[in-house]
Amino acid sequence: MPQPIRHLILRGLSAAALFLCLLLPGPWALAQQAETASEQAVVEFDGNVTGDLDGNFTVRGNVRFTYENTQIRSDTMVVEAGGDVVHFFGNVVVSTPDQEIYGERFVYDMPAGTSLLFQPRGELEVESVEGPVYYRGQTLSVEEQRIVLTGAMFTTCECDPPGYYVAGSRMEIIPNVSMTLYNVRFVESGLTLFYWPKLTVPLYTSARPPFRLPEIGHSGHDGWYVKLSFPYEAFGAGGLLLLDWFQRKGVGAGVTHWYRDDNSGMGQVHVYALLNRQTQTIDPALGWAGRLSSNPWNASWELDYFEEGFYEVRRRTAEGSLSLRNTRPDGYVTLSASGAREATPSALRTSLSGSVRLNQRLPNGLLLNVTADTVLRLGYPVERRLYGYSFDLQGGSAPITWRIVANERFHPDLAKEQATGTPSWMSSGSRPEITVSATPSPTLLGTRIPLTFEVGWGRFSERHAQGVTVDTRATALAQLRTLSLPVSRQLTLSATGYARG
Repeated sequence: MPQPIRHLILRGLSAAALFLCLLLPGPWALAQQAETASEQAVVEFDGNVTGDLDGNFTVRGNVRFTYENTQIRSDTMVVEAGGDVVHFFGNVVVSTPDQEIYGERFVYDMPAGTSLLFQPRGELEVESVEGPVYYRGQTLSVEEQRIVLTGAMFTTCECDPPGYYVAGSRMEIIPNVSMTLYNVRFVESGLTLFYWPKLTVPLYTSARPPFRLPEIGHSGHDGWYVKLSFPYEAFGAGGLLLLDWFQRKGVGAGVTHWYRDDNSGMGQVHVYALLNRQTQTIDPALGWAGRLSSNPWNASWELDYFEEGFYEVRRRTAEGSLSLRNTRPDGYVTLSASGAREATPSALRTSLSGSVRLNQRLPNGLLLNVTADTVLRLGYPVERRLYGYSFDLQGGSAPITWRIVANERFHPDLAKEQATGTPSWMSSGSRPEITVSATPSPTLLGTRIPLTFEVGWGRFSERHAQGVTVDTRATALAQLRTLSLPVSRQLTLSATGYARG
């Protein structure tokens, strides 16, 4: 099954709904402003104009009807008596600067505020879908606060007829609210593989997917498999009922429920069990994830637990992560932690990591940055206990500033889970390093000379397999920043230089 089809409903249908909401307000707005439309709309044509005794007139020959940023093109345009209802016939194209939709006939009723396009078709460029999404239908109508597409069909297949597509008898769009499809079929090679009586897709930001496309595939681990999901609504929330079949393992079932999904955050729980006939066990999977936002705090977390394998080598795994952030006008602080614990009858492995970040503006123009990191890995062939920190305090005012830094950092390769070797150094740091800088800009003969002077002192250490080395260094720097000397209107000389010791 082509991979892009998995994105087709969630990505392509939502994009199509948003596109139709954006494309058709041109005629819609024109209908709402019928009194002034005749002054603002422009009609161009290459043929002739004829009228009849009933007051109708017909425009023929490459007709272009333009209103604001929307243009309707057709072979023929018929305006009914009174000018309130307009018909477009033959090779109809409704276009905006970004997209176009094609049809055979377009009826536009200004007093009623409605429009109707027959045999609509077009294509969309949708993010996360390889190639365009093609769509077509029987009719596309715009009514008050609603857009309706009948006989809708969507696909990413370029061939005609397409090898696979999603079809529905009717699609109703309420702009910025939702899109509802009725009698939805997923068709592959002419066969209807799945059917949904009704599907609703929200057109606003939501963490909860309205549904998931069934998955049919094969893997060396599971054999053939089919994964199904069924959306539900309950008590103002909802989720997905899960039902899976695996050729080698058996049947799995569960639920993913979203109990919060609004501006304050998201909350999700997951419960699943696989009746594994391969190992003669019940393999559970539990999860809890969420995020909360309440100024000045933001929090997010994720916890998972699952079991797998034969009883003799049963593996039980628990994983989790937590992130907290407090943001204030004068700084921020973040805390993040993650961990995993894996237990088998013969071993117990624990992995933990965490970090703290503090950025704080202090009185008298001081700026403080503090970080701390730790990694613990226990029960592995090579165990690790790693700690690092950084303290950075800056102050002063131009042209003289100062900085004090103290830190200890471990080699990044040591934190890798599969790392077993010993790098050239284990940890390094400064305790402390002090720097004073001056940036005067004296003027000589009318020329500004930008200078930098810097002196520093530090005590540095490095730990490696052979032991620890410590050294003390003092530095001095004199630098001429970019000096510009205009020679003429067309020529300017620039010079830089420095001396370090």
